[in-house]
Amino acid sequence: MAKYADDCYLIIPASNSNSIHTELANVNNWASSNNLSLNIKKTQEIIVYKSRHTMKHVPDTISGIARVKQLNILGVTIDEMLTFTEHVPMKVSQANQQLYALKALKAHGLSGTALHNVCRAVFMPTITYASQAWWGFISAADKTKLSSLIHKVQRWELDGGVSLPELEQECQKLDRTLFTSVLHNEQHVLHQLLPAINVGLSSYNLRKRSHNRTLPLCTALTAKNFINRMLFEY
Repeated sequence: MAKYADDCYLIIPASNSNSIHTELANVNNWASSNNLSLNIKKTQEIIVYKSRHTMKHVPDTISGIARVKQLNILGVTIDEMLTFTEHVPMKVSQANQQLYALKALKAHGLSGTALHNVCRAVFMPTITYASQAWWGFISAADKTKLSSLIHKVQRWELDGGVSLPELEQECQKLDRTLFTSVLHNEQHVLHQLLPAINVGLSSYNLRKRSHNRTLPLCTALTAKNFINRMLFEY
């Protein structure tokens, strides 16, 4: 079970699917004992599949809880295959709303540094929010869709005359900022995910890296994970 503020995520493997009702009852009882309540109307269920070939045997639905094909987890949308294909269209839609608002501000006289600051503070975080989690998994075509939004800002002159950074450059900057924090702060929640320190590293004359961690063995999929990706790139 993962919990962040008032958001709670209960993860149950297929081998223990018969315990779903018991686990939900435990969550409900815990909430009641702590002067909280489980909001069933906002509770959703998603079944994660390894591939579409394993989607034949679907468990029974849970009374009162909606079963969905995509789920918003702390602002990041994933689907039942644990991909981010639904996240990108949502970001594009939100960013277009921001562009409309920026056009309205510009039409009412906002310009120069003030317009750039609003664009930098509102528009850029909209499309880069939690990029560390999904940037490595989306396709080149999806990256192009998101990058085109920044180019649209420039064409419409909504940047106040000061160009915004390219999306890939901005995401790399965010990656490095988070990874540096994870690497040097033992209290960081992600620090425990780092591999062990490579004690034999000093005996080899290798290219200098920004960390002394052992490089893990990765598959094509796990190499896209934030920690693994940064261990090789940083």
